[in-house]
Amino acid sequence: MNDIPPAVPAPAPKNKLLLVFGGALAAVLVAGLLIGLLSSSAGPSSVTEDFLEAARSGDRAKVESLICADHGLGDELTIPQDEGAVTWKINDEQVTGDSARVFLSLTLAKDGRSLTEPGVASLRKQDGKWKVCDMDDE
Repeated sequence: MNDIPPAVPAPAPKNKLLLVFGGALAAVLVAGLLIGLLSSSAGPSSVTEDFLEAARSGDRAKVESLICADHGLGDELTIPQDEGAVTWKINDEQVTGDSARVFLSLTLAKDGRSLTEPGVASLRKQDGKWKVCDMDDE
């Protein structure tokens, strides 16, 4: 006869509860991180990008929603379409408390020529949101 003992199931790991708890905790942390990232307010570079896009497309209501109450932008809050094609590149941002400066390059292309100039958007946090207060040459 065969002297092989019957198969016995392996004992459950003692730290199985710890593994389940650790996995659940990791899932909660990842979900919290994703919710935090998705619900956080837009940063200065993103607001500057939105402002310039709204100005280029002539969306005055959007522009006005993105500017400081006491802005220094003058009456012209949109980019006239007959000025040519305007593009930009965000180069850097500096944030100090509730103030920020976004450094960018603005390019105007018209009639086969283009001109690129440096610029700086000055932003301030108002009611917890970044707002564009001024646009200057660098």
